[in-house]
Amino acid sequence: MVETLCVECQFLFDAQRLNQRFIRITMSKISFLLVFMIGWTTILTAQLSEAIFQNPAPGFRPKTWLHVMSENMSAEGMTKDLEAIAEVGIGGVLVFNVTQGIPVGDVKFNSDEHTSIMAHAAAECQRLGLTFGLHNCDGWSSSGGPWNTPENSMKQVVWARTQVQGRRIKAKLNHPQVTAGFYEDIATLAWPASPEELADAAAEYEVIASDSKTDLTVLTDGLHEGITQLKVPRGEEGWVQFSYTQPFTLRSLYLLSDFKPELRLQTSDDGNNWTEAANLSLRTTGKHEYAVAFTHAGLTARYFRIVTTKGADLREVSLSAVPRMPDWLDRSSLARTEDGRMKQLPAIPAIDPTQVIDLSDKVDADGRLTAKLPKGEWTIMRFGYTSTGAVNIPASASGRGLEADKLRRAPLKIHYDAYVGKVVKASPPGSVGFVEIDSYEVGGQNWTQGFRDTFLTEYGYDILPFLPLFAGRLIGEAETADRVQRDVRNLIARMLNDNYYAYFTELANADGLQTYVEPYGGGPLNNLAAGGRANIPMGEFWLKRPTGRYGSAVSAARTYGKNIVSAEAFTAFDWAGNWGIHPAEMKADNDLNWTRGFNEYVFHRFAHQPNTKVTPGMTMNRWGVHYDRTQTWWNNAGKAFNEYIARGQYLLRQGVPVSDVLVFVGDGSPNGFIGRDDLSVHLPRSVNYDCVNDEVLQGRLGADAGARVDGGEGDPIVSLPEGTEYRILMLENSRTMTLATLRKIKALAEAGVPIVGEQPKELMGHKNQPADHAEFDQLTKVIWSMPNVRKSASIVEVMNELGLEADFVTQDSTALEYVHRRDGDTDIYFIHNPGDSSVYGSYMFRVTGKIPEIWDAASGKILKSAIFNDYERGTYTQIKLAAHESVFVVFREDNSELNTMIDYVSPHAPIIVGEDNTPYLVATSPEKYYVIQDAARKYPQADLPAVLSLNNIWSVDFDRRGGYGGTQTMTTLTDWKDHPLDSIRYFSGTATYTTDFEVPPGYLGKDKRLTLDLGDVQIAAEVTINGRAVRILWKPPYTVDVTDYVKAGNNQLEVAVTNTWANRLIGDERYPQQDAGYSREGYRNGYNVTKPMVDWYINNEPLPPGPRATFSTADFYKKDDPLVASGLLGPVRLIPVQLLPLAPAAAPEKD
Repeated sequence: MVETLCVECQFLFDAQRLNQRFIRITMSKISFLLVFMIGWTTILTAQLSEAIFQNPAPGFRPKTWLHVMSENMSAEGMTKDLEAIAEVGIGGVLVFNVTQGIPVGDVKFNSDEHTSIMAHAAAECQRLGLTFGLHNCDGWSSSGGPWNTPENSMKQVVWARTQVQGRRIKAKLNHPQVTAGFYEDIATLAWPASPEELADAAAEYEVIASDSKTDLTVLTDGLHEGITQLKVPRGEEGWVQFSYTQPFTLRSLYLLSDFKPELRLQTSDDGNNWTEAANLSLRTTGKHEYAVAFTHAGLTARYFRIVTTKGADLREVSLSAVPRMPDWLDRSSLARTEDGRMKQLPAIPAIDPTQVIDLSDKVDADGRLTAKLPKGEWTIMRFGYTSTGAVNIPASASGRGLEADKLRRAPLKIHYDAYVGKVVKASPPGSVGFVEIDSYEVGGQNWTQGFRDTFLTEYGYDILPFLPLFAGRLIGEAETADRVQRDVRNLIARMLNDNYYAYFTELANADGLQTYVEPYGGGPLNNLAAGGRANIPMGEFWLKRPTGRYGSAVSAARTYGKNIVSAEAFTAFDWAGNWGIHPAEMKADNDLNWTRGFNEYVFHRFAHQPNTKVTPGMTMNRWGVHYDRTQTWWNNAGKAFNEYIARGQYLLRQGVPVSDVLVFVGDGSPNGFIGRDDLSVHLPRSVNYDCVNDEVLQGRLGADAGARVDGGEGDPIVSLPEGTEYRILMLENSRTMTLATLRKIKALAEAGVPIVGEQPKELMGHKNQPADHAEFDQLTKVIWSMPNVRKSASIVEVMNELGLEADFVTQDSTALEYVHRRDGDTDIYFIHNPGDSSVYGSYMFRVTGKIPEIWDAASGKILKSAIFNDYERGTYTQIKLAAHESVFVVFREDNSELNTMIDYVSPHAPIIVGEDNTPYLVATSPEKYYVIQDAARKYPQADLPAVLSLNNIWSVDFDRRGGYGGTQTMTTLTDWKDHPLDSIRYFSGTATYTTDFEVPPGYLGKDKRLTLDLGDVQIAAEVTINGRAVRILWKPPYTVDVTDYVKAGNNQLEVAVTNTWANRLIGDERYPQQDAGYSREGYRNGYNVTKPMVDWYINNEPLPPGPRATFSTADFYKKDDPLVASGLLGPVRLIPVQLLPLAPAAAPEKD
């Protein structure tokens, strides 16, 4: 079946004979179109350029991150890298400096030598026609460096509690946590002590640990900079135990750790019999930093254990009888829970705000309190702010430093100038074009200098009385606390987006640079707004993993009017993307993520090779797909894959995206893209959607009369200035809402836009006037009384009421993924089958009056299909896609002149329509075909000669580099891994197969074509016939039309086949190491590397003598690993194809 399909795909029309201007192609199976390409060009339309599609301009090419690993860097290696990158059609680089696992070289980050090589790279890119950019700091997150002082670092609110007796007080207050040597007071507040606070102060306990070497002082000193290990023997449990002298009621537990151990809480009354109390959830508060903020109504016991089955790196553990708010870290912007997922506060014991006394002016610089308080027990809470201690990661010792403050502009300017500005100044004018902020992985921030004044200006009330909220303490009513905390989170998000992301773009643009931003991560940002501040929003996807970070980048680009949506592409763990990977294995993820909205790929990753004399060489340790110039397939499959991506990206940047539903994410912070499965209303996969935030909804959305599929005026739509349109507005997280948002929703509703969403219950914000509440009540009442506004409804029902078909409908149960763009009168669909089996069926596109065309990104050819039915609301056509296969379907040419309609063909075969409107069935079988054409049945039959099997003797020349290879004669095609010679079994590289074959005269002629089918190829083949290069075949099916390359009689066939590095690396593992003591750090230590790189590598010398031919800075194989299939495995065949005309007289009709 597969072989037959491959044959159907490969025929070519005789362009001169048909003298065609346009080609119309049947689409009974689109899978054939992915490998079959017709050898002529079509006339261009104004919207799309076939010439650019076939040979994309440099701006459409994929780019790559170029990773300089652990300060191993050379100008010679950089030149060789960049020349190789340019040679295979990659359009540019973004240089990252990363220290992770690999031993440290001698080019210190941001040194004069480092800057010189960076400037050299920029100049070389300019010479080679590549774009050049850089990440804004050492490491991949986020904006840190040694030039950032503690005063200019990220800040957090900290506190310390002191219990005192009333009346005249002279006391030294406990000092809040200090990080990086920086601390400033905010305020000191007092209130009557609660029973829980007194119980905390009176509690007597001992802390012990299962590991005697665990430093318990570090765990209980109230500071966060120290760290101690709790080691756990394999198969056992480790624990930290709090033993109280009296029963103790636990209401809150705080723990801070590095990495992410699995933790449980146990209780006991006797210290021997333990009860499981809870699984402790860890919240991300920084890169590799996690916190437990456990709360409980009251858990009474004498003994408490925090238990783990694995080792843990612990910074702090504390237990308290004092109740805290659930999710208090997230509520205060130190961890991230999006506003829509934040639960309403329950009723817990609260501080009475009327009894709070501000003692700030009674505390001196040394923390000594001199004051007079009423008689009784009092709680004194000293609040201040310190550095969060966040640093850029994973960075070298030379480049590591505190993260720049994200809420003020001045620190970012210092940071930008210290590295990015330095490289720009050192580089040739115009050579540096881009700068990036990678994903946000440096944790929360909830304070900075001047924050109190900014808050007062923004909201009209003082945050000082509500400072206990930052400590997780409820003050006043829960509803009030919710409102205040939402105000805080909204302000922090706006400050971060404007003073970090927006100012970053402002600084870069002033230097002539464009910005990339990955607008997501475990911080207090609003993702869509952050993406909107970038010139190019960027997401990410991982190789061989179903998840990805795409929604916020895609929706930000679309709603903020940015045409390019970039992707950190093919990020991978070591098991997925090491030296054994190749482009055919990457294509499925490539195609899936095109349907998610990406239209620019930046490979993660290309490792800089500072030593030019070893292969495969430098890696990024365990990270990223190995998309490197030292890959065996770099110049064949790699080049072809890059061409495929460039063509696809050209199409996916035309016009504007088409989605039917626009989802409003709410006014609260933090917020971001809402996944399909998390929407409150079910959205079928056939309905695409984008998300929108408050500032775009309020400032960029308009309402227009939509156009129907048939061209008439339709129902009202929401639209953006670029022409992007949506049919339905859906409201998520709408319980609380601002007046500005409500006013805009009212305007859209009055224009007739269909709106689905719950009616808001609460006006957002703490300080609202009575008139504001009155307007809120009036707006919600008016809006939700309109007939086009529904509290809840099925989106399908709404679409049916509008008479709106889904944009792309499958007729079977298979869920195909798709993306749709519209460029004027041209519609471009990309369809992908993500499943593991082929699919076939009739599919409807919401386009009428046009011929479906297939634009094949693998070959650059354009074909037209005649198998379609044009209905009032769309065009039905038949599609067959193999597992993980994809196709571009373009509608641009009017179909009114097409005077025939073909509904069905069996067995499935392509059908082509010539310029004279005569359809041609592409026959690969001598059996009769059943065709329904213009409601008539036809039974055409081909007169095909036999398939030619090339069971020949092959001369196979294996490249001899590295001590492997040689020339072999094969009478039967043999898998290299099964060859008796080790030099072939463990061969990695390219071997050229050569043979002669005969083509009888009857195989060539009018309406006859020949397809070469190589059968199984591992992994890529370059085909040459009679000395003429035919094509690189880099993915299944390995078939190509060779009619124009063969002649009757004797022919010579050469097939240069390349495998991966796997077998040679496995083979070399049989031998002792010869790398002079090279070793890398383990995973955890890999983020703080101190080992020096071996001298021979730094000095650009070859691998020291020995039996090994390879050197890789990371090991992915063992000597006993199974070898992988390699070579030309066949069977190799020449398959005849005949073109059968389907004009009315071409075949008799039968009953």
